[in-house]
Amino acid sequence: GLFMLNPIYVIASPVVIFLSLRAFLAALNSNFFLGLQGLDKVDVEKKSTFKDYAKSQLMLNPTFQLIRSAIYFGSLAIIFSVETDKNFNIELISLWALIGLLVEIPLTCYMIHLVKKQFTLDLQWSSITKYFLTCLGVLGLTYFLMQEFLVFEEAIFIFLPNLLPFIIFGGVLYFGITIIIDKRAKNLATKIFAEINSKIR
Repeated sequence: GLFMLNPIYVIASPVVIFLSLRAFLAALNSNFFLGLQGLDKVDVEKKSTFKDYAKSQLMLNPTFQLIRSAIYFGSLAIIFSVETDKNFNIELISLWALIGLLVEIPLTCYMIHLVKKQFTLDLQWSSITKYFLTCLGVLGLTYFLMQEFLVFEEAIFIFLPNLLPFIIFGGVLYFGITIIIDKRAKNLATKIFAEINSKIR
């Protein structure tokens, strides 16, 4: 994707990966916060004191925001002070993005712990693990094939037709494996094909 925008941006791939994962965890945490805040009744009680509010879930999100911002922007300030050259190298920017991700991980773990105490989470870890490993394997194989065989042309209208077969390969391989290893995916695929056949006939 970065190569299509500008070939120079390819060196920033780690930054995009770290920031994307951080954004995903931040969105997850935001939903967790909303769920926990919805259960808190401190704002309903007329006799609630400042101490009650301070201990409530309503203060959890602002507190975590302060912790996140302090560490995140503190690390940025350190990077600014260490790097005196006007031209930042990509390693420092990647480090900053990685710090942002690492800050989000323990917050997410803590939020999952709180949510599990308040809600009954019926997560099918076997299915999640199968899909995750399949996705990881397909992405790894597709990336390897792209590095070996894809010609990175600067002209986007030449590059896109070269990229398309790898995208199709990855998509077909992923859905093919999930249909094989997961019974529900197989049933869904069977129903889709049956519906398509009925429309064609």
